[in-house]
Amino acid sequence: MLKVGDLVYAPSEVRLLKFHDEEYTEYPSRRNTPTKVYRLKAPTNLLLTEAKTTYEKYLKVLYDGDEWYVDENDVNTTEGIF
Repeated sequence: MLKVGDLVYAPSEVRLLKFHDEEYTEYPSRRNTPTKVYRLKAPTNLLLTEAKTTYEKYLKVLYDGDEWYVDENDVNTTEGIF
C-alpha cells in the first residue's frame, strides 16, 4: 500500500502532467485534459505526495520542486525495490 512520502521509480520518457485546478468550472468537460505535459529525460525517483487523487489512475508526485500527476501504470510502485 502506497503512502505519502514513498518513492516511486519512473523510467525515462514517462509523462508528468498538470491539470486544471479542481475549482475550474468554466469548462468542466476539460477538467481531465492536461494543461501541461513534461516528459522525463532520465529515469527518476519521485516522492509521492498524494496517493488518492481526484484523477483516479494518477498519483501526485514531487518533481523538481513542483507537484505533478503521473499515471500509476507508468511508474514502479513495488515496495522494497529501493
